[in-house]
Amino acid sequence: MIRFFRSLRQRLLTENRVSKYLLYAVGEVVLVVIGILLALQINTWNEDRKERALERKVLHAIYKSIERDTSSLTVEYQDFLGVLDAARLIKERLDSDAPYETRLDTAFALISNINVIENNYTAFDRLESIGVDLVKNDSLRNKLVRFYDHSRYLKRVELYYENSKYFRTVIYPKYFKSFQHSREAKPVDFEALKQANDFRIALDYTINDAQFYLFWSNHRKEDARELLEELKAYLEDELQPTPEPYDMSES
Repeated sequence: MIRFFRSLRQRLLTENRVSKYLLYAVGEVVLVVIGILLALQINTWNEDRKERALERKVLHAIYKSIERDTSSLTVEYQDFLGVLDAARLIKERLDSDAPYETRLDTAFALISNINVIENNYTAFDRLESIGVDLVKNDSLRNKLVRFYDHSRYLKRVELYYENSKYFRTVIYPKYFKSFQHSREAKPVDFEALKQANDFRIALDYTINDAQFYLFWSNHRKEDARELLEELKAYLEDELQPTPEPYDMSES
């Protein structure tokens, strides 16, 4: 093809056909420009294809991570529910001036079991290192950022208030003769414990905290469920692998 155009150009020059030569030259420039534009378009297409392949890979990893987080959030919700039930039982027994019962030992051990389970950030951290704008869907991108921000926020709240730490470092050593995590805690003097204002206040904090975390745990579970549905649809409908572009050099 190149030999043909070279021969044509040489013939026009030899025959001194200037006007036709100029027309030919313009046509050649147009063809070169079209070739450059096509090459740029193919390069842009390739870059877009690579970016979408990376987006798909990262989002698939996040999908699997959120699947595992959902199981952890179910456990977390049940733990908070157990804390709340235990704290309410103890408060009811204290307020009614009921006698000691050995079944309270389990409740005493459970009231310090406040622990926010953080999401696994590994896959999302990779997305952040690349740039969250890799996710082209605005709604999905915003929901992902919010989902992981909530996890970090709740963990900061837990570490700030440290109610569980207060039980371990102050309440249990002061009022209990034994403690087994989530199993049992035996009070030294149950009647004295009824009158202990610091214990009652810590118990009220536990009830408030458990209610707060129960709400957020349920909210996070719902967010995770919606995210999994949206991620699955996006991966299946919009991020299917695309075919290779037509290679112009083969023609």
